[in-house]
Amino acid sequence: MPAAPRRRFGIVDVRDVADLHLRVMAAPAAELSGDLGRILRTVAAVGAGMVQPIVGTIPPAGVRSALDEAGVGVVYGGIEISHDDDPGWVFSRYADTPGLHAALFRADVLPEYRDSWVFLRDKAPEFEEEFQVGDLDGLARERPLLVGLDFTPGNVAEILAALPGVRGIALTLGGQARRGDVRFHPYDVALAVVRAAAPRGGGRSF
Repeated sequence: MPAAPRRRFGIVDVRDVADLHLRVMAAPAAELSGDLGRILRTVAAVGAGMVQPIVGTIPPAGVRSALDEAGVGVVYGGIEISHDDDPGWVFSRYADTPGLHAALFRADVLPEYRDSWVFLRDKAPEFEEEFQVGDLDGLARERPLLVGLDFTPGNVAEILAALPGVRGIALTLGGQARRGDVRFHPYDVALAVVRAAAPRGGGRSF
């Protein structure tokens, strides 16, 4: 296996991706404050190697340390990157917190655009101050990053090739979005995206 960032994809039925030799990892969301014993028992009962705090929150230091000692990584989500964002501010929420024990960060990129990848690839370069493809890859090299874009079976390989630093893709499973700035992928479409990406993954995980 070549030395390269691991790419992860969640959540899909293991049976649907077994033939693709993908590594499927579940990261359930949970309230990670309050009674430490309860938190550890809950995480252990689920059997997850990673856990997500409620969107936008950072677990207390004691919880983070205990999870790390238990071999459980923390996935920080709720990060949105707009077209006019300064890359230096994307991770600012976490900059002053030591010991994050972050397994992954998840960012939804340009959620205000339905064709977010086309905008990022074709339109953003026309404006120097816009957030660029290179900015996104730079952030992914700074911290382990999953990215959410308007992935389709037709564009996912191109996106992964343009963002070699990212650890993987983030899809939200669902039938219909109730908000225009939220992307949902029906299960069959999400699975098609994974299948389209897998042959080009170079043995990496999704």
